[in-house]
Amino acid sequence: MKKGKRIILDIIIIALLCVMGYSGYRIYTQMVEYHKNEVEYEGLREYTDPSGGEEDPDFAPHTEEDNVKWDVTFPAVDFEGLLKKNPDTIGWIYCPDTHIDYPVVQGKTNDEYLHKSFEGVRNVAGSIFMDAENASDLSDFNTVLYGHHMKNGSMFRDLDHYKDEEYYKAHPYMLYMTPDKNYVVELFAGFVSSVKEDSWEIVFPTADDRQKWIDKRMEKSAFKGIITPDINSHIMTFSTCSYEFSNARFVLYGMLTEVPKKK
Repeated sequence: MKKGKRIILDIIIIALLCVMGYSGYRIYTQMVEYHKNEVEYEGLREYTDPSGGEEDPDFAPHTEEDNVKWDVTFPAVDFEGLLKKNPDTIGWIYCPDTHIDYPVVQGKTNDEYLHKSFEGVRNVAGSIFMDAENASDLSDFNTVLYGHHMKNGSMFRDLDHYKDEEYYKAHPYMLYMTPDKNYVVELFAGFVSSVKEDSWEIVFPTADDRQKWIDKRMEKSAFKGIITPDINSHIMTFSTCSYEFSNARFVLYGMLTEVPKKK
């Protein structure tokens, strides 16, 4: 009987050691991928200069609140160099004082860059990418950008902070640059959504459909945005995973306002 118990105990110990070994291996490989991702994107930031672009110190957001001005500085982006590295490059998204500072790509499907880095290497962090159904020139009513919610704070992890009103007040806009144009993304709403909802809708049959969709965004928002878009606006949606329930996503919405580049 004692021998039998000893065998069972040995089996349990071996099983636990196997589980611990596998868990350790998974953690190690994940950390290696995180590191590779950080190194790659840090290298890509050599193609930008946060202080070397164009400035608009008195940008006036579309709000009815009085005396609101944003001191906006667009990073200079070497799109020629980025396009040589990856022809799928379509833009660069930047949110001051956050981790969001990445090139944007667009694949033939939404799976292409889900786990593939900008330089084409398989990586759990993937890339920041535009919905494959969107027009890359931002001519759609709603343009969707996707990014992973990474535990190390990278990619679109910072979107999660917009669940807090004070964070929105401190970061009310993002900047989106393309080879030809600069845009201020004036943020107006953000909330946790189910993948079954219409949060990522691109095509709207009527103007009334657009208005109802905008109204719903603002009604559900976790913060009180100061911007009010209309049916003629162009919207940019940022999407990442959230964990309140199965298949939850946090979606953040902004209105695109072009700031003409200086000649």
